[in-house]
Amino acid sequence: MDLTNSLVKMVSSLAMVLALVILAAAMARRWLGTSLVARLPRQSIRMAGSLTLGGRRSVLVLEIAGRTLIVGATPQQLVLLTEFDKAETDAMNEPSRFESEFLEPRPPSLAASWPARWAHALKDCRQRFIGGSHR
Repeated sequence: MDLTNSLVKMVSSLAMVLALVILAAAMARRWLGTSLVARLPRQSIRMAGSLTLGGRRSVLVLEIAGRTLIVGATPQQLVLLTEFDKAETDAMNEPSRFESEFLEPRPPSLAASWPARWAHALKDCRQRFIGGSHR
């Protein structure tokens, strides 16, 4: 009987402590949660790309609040390499008239037939080896 009484006392004590913790968390969320969240600025940070350079070094392209940042990253530090506005980034993405004349045609989409994809792959290989462009 003594073992049963101590087990019941231990389980009920644990249940009371857990109930108090859950109650305190709910009260903190209700009273402090909205005021703390409202004070924090909401900015979205998006990683547009990254390039590993080896030796745990990389270059990151981050988009933050309409700006594009290019950052060098090592295990010890982050270094801002350059920064662009959204207007500058959009201007860089548009091909000029001169460039558009020499751009290669895009590969067929996956929805295209397999002969079209195969023909494009053969054409690409031929251009690499005959044209001397070994990527």
